[in-house]
Amino acid sequence: MMAESTTFPIDLTKTVFQLHGESIVTIQPTNIFRFVVASPADLVKVRLQADVCMACQGLPQRYSGAFDAFTKITIKIEGLKALWKGFFPIWAKLGSWQFVFWVPYENFRQIAGLFSF
Repeated sequence: MMAESTTFPIDLTKTVFQLHGESIVTIQPTNIFRFVVASPADLVKVRLQADVCMACQGLPQRYSGAFDAFTKITIKIEGLKALWKGFFPIWAKLGSWQFVFWVPYENFRQIAGLFSF
């Protein structure tokens, strides 16, 4: 369900712009939307992974699970803005990669006669 709700606006926007012949324009705005939605889950995942590494070194664990990590990060300790820490470096890295990958990929698909997924 989460994957569908994240990718549907991206696919819809991409389709609308492709009808007008502007597929390059769709890449960055849709990536920003995706990162805004996915960044909080990624942050919680990374914090839980770091917490396991701390436990392996004999340090006490900070979180008991994903929900506990989410509530401690947002409500108790760091505030709501903490869910999007590192947003711009991630967007700059993956956004530029997707631009370099998807634009030629879509052009090659059109050359080959494969216009849609």
